[in-house]
Amino acid sequence: RASPPPSQTDPPSPSAPPPPAILSSTASLDAATTAAAPPSQSLSPTAVPVTSPSGFSSFFADHRACKIEGLVEGYGALDWTVQSLIEKVGENFVHVRQGVNTEAYMRGQKFMIERMPFKKYGNLLLNDPDAAKRYYMAVQNIKTTFPQLLDDYSPPSIIQNVHFGPYLWIGAANHYEFCHFDPDDGLLTIFKGRKRVRLYHYDHLHALYPNPLGSKGRTIQSAVNCDSPDYASHPLFKDVPYQECDLGPGDSLFIPAFTWHQVTAYESSISVNVFWGDSGPTAFIDKVLATRSSSFLHWLTNIVEQNRPMPAFVKILPFLRESVAWFAKIQYSNILTEEHLDFIMKELLTYLQLDQLPVKSEDQKKRKYPPKLKIRGLLFR
Repeated sequence: RASPPPSQTDPPSPSAPPPPAILSSTASLDAATTAAAPPSQSLSPTAVPVTSPSGFSSFFADHRACKIEGLVEGYGALDWTVQSLIEKVGENFVHVRQGVNTEAYMRGQKFMIERMPFKKYGNLLLNDPDAAKRYYMAVQNIKTTFPQLLDDYSPPSIIQNVHFGPYLWIGAANHYEFCHFDPDDGLLTIFKGRKRVRLYHYDHLHALYPNPLGSKGRTIQSAVNCDSPDYASHPLFKDVPYQECDLGPGDSLFIPAFTWHQVTAYESSISVNVFWGDSGPTAFIDKVLATRSSSFLHWLTNIVEQNRPMPAFVKILPFLRESVAWFAKIQYSNILTEEHLDFIMKELLTYLQLDQLPVKSEDQKKRKYPPKLKIRGLLFR
C-alpha cells in the first residue's frame, strides 16, 4: 500500500497562494511524477497518444491520458441525435446552465441553472443556434434524468469502480467549457459532433491558477481562459506544457484524476462521461496520495472551506477526522486508513490553524454517524 508522502515545500502561486498547509507536504512527491507529464513545449501542444481497448491497461497503470478508439462499437448511443433524443426523452426535465458564453463562465466562476423539458433545450439547439450559445446541458445523470437511454449506454468494461455517472452532456457548436480538474479518473466519449480537449498535467497545480479556496462545486476550476490567457495576471501559465486531441463520434478519452482539462466543441455535440477509479477498498486513495497528493489536498481543503462559513461547521469540527473518512467513502467507495487520516488531518489542522480538534461532548459521542461534509454549489455559482 502507498504511504503518505514526506513533508516538503511547494512553490506558492504569485497571485493567490494557497495556505501553507496545502503546500507543505507535496512538492517532492509531485516532482517525482513529472516523468509522466507531457514534454515541455511552451504553449505548443503534444498529441495525446492513441490506443485500443486492449492497450488501455498500460496507460492506466502509468497514469497517462490516452485516446481510445473502438471502445464503444455497437453502442446504441452512436445513433443519438438531438432530434432523436427529443422524440425519446423530450418530456424529461433537465438542468441547463445559463450564461455559458460569458468570461465569468469561462473562468469557472459564475453560472445559473434553468430547469426545463429537454425538448425546449433541444429545439433551441436545432432552431436558434445564436440563443443556444448561452446555454449548456451539462452533467445530467442518465440513470435518474434519462432512464430511457440506459439500454443505449453502459460503462465500458475498462472502468473498474464507478464513482458517479454516467452523465450526458449536450451543447452548441463552439461551446467553451472552463478548464478544471475532477477528483476522479474520467472517461469521456463522444457520440455526436467533434470536440477538442486540452490536458494539463496535475503536476502544474498552481500554474493553472485555481479559483480561491471555497469556490463552489465538486471540481476545481482554473481562473485562466485557455483561449485568451492573460499572462500579466497568470504568468506561470505561459510555460505550462499541455497535450491536445480531437475527438469524434465513437472516440473516448481517458483523463487521469486531477488532470486539468479544457474542452471546446467544434460542432453541436453529444457526449457521455463517467467518473471512476481503481477497484479495491483503498486502491484509489493509495494511488492519489502516492502520485498527486498536492491536488488531492487542495480539492479536499476546498470542500472544507465551502463548509466553513456554514453554521453547521461548528458541529462538524469535533468530528472532522470521521467526517473526512465518511466523505471519502461516499465519493470513492474507499476506506481511509489511519495512516491516510493522520496525513490528511495534519494538513487540515494546519490550514484551519488548530493544534487539535475540539473535544466531543458526551452527547456528541453518542452519534452513530459523523456530520457530513457537503459539496456546495453543484447547481449554480
